[in-house]
Amino acid sequence: MQYYIIDDLRLPPKRSFRKGWTMEQFPSLREALVRYRTLPSHQAKSLGMTDGIHVLELARRVLIYPAETAWEDIQAAIPDLLPLWAEVPEATAAAEECITTLNLRYRISGNMVTPIPPPGGLRRDLRDKYLWLSGESERKAAIRWVYIVGAGWKQPAFLLQWKRCGYPLVPRYQADGITEQGAYLSLEIAPWEYDLLMRRTLERREREETRVRTRS
Repeated sequence: MQYYIIDDLRLPPKRSFRKGWTMEQFPSLREALVRYRTLPSHQAKSLGMTDGIHVLELARRVLIYPAETAWEDIQAAIPDLLPLWAEVPEATAAAEECITTLNLRYRISGNMVTPIPPPGGLRRDLRDKYLWLSGESERKAAIRWVYIVGAGWKQPAFLLQWKRCGYPLVPRYQADGITEQGAYLSLEIAPWEYDLLMRRTLERREREETRVRTRS
């Protein structure tokens, strides 16, 4: 594995006689982290790794709404969610090292920034809950509202038209849920809790569909 640093993603790639971002490569993550931390804090710098063919961005410096100067290092990608990297131990270890060394609090989730999950998994009151999914067959969801720091509670479609400076920070969702017995309830949960509940809900649905096929 090799590790790399890009100094400012706001610039185009550097060309002859034209200013642009530059890339440096390092044989170890430790060296890359040291170099990353020396770069100016107001640049859209990036740190990643490569196996020579595939590239995994680990951390990035971004501007977070609403403060116009709120630059922060965040996790750029989650190896466990990427098929090419999910089974690569070095990728998981590198992601965890970046979280610890750079004191990362947030991660990129599509076009927004959300909190990195704390250790321990779901809180106790969610361990027997599921999501009530609705929508198109391939895009079922349960999110009713998202809370954007500095903007308040908005419908999810609001994020699709986001044109303000900086990534919106979304720490909470309001979502449709159900109990183990099927009773409806409204849930106020963190985005990472929503992801875990979605996984559990889909696994439960698959088990139920398997039972139906077996009986028939």
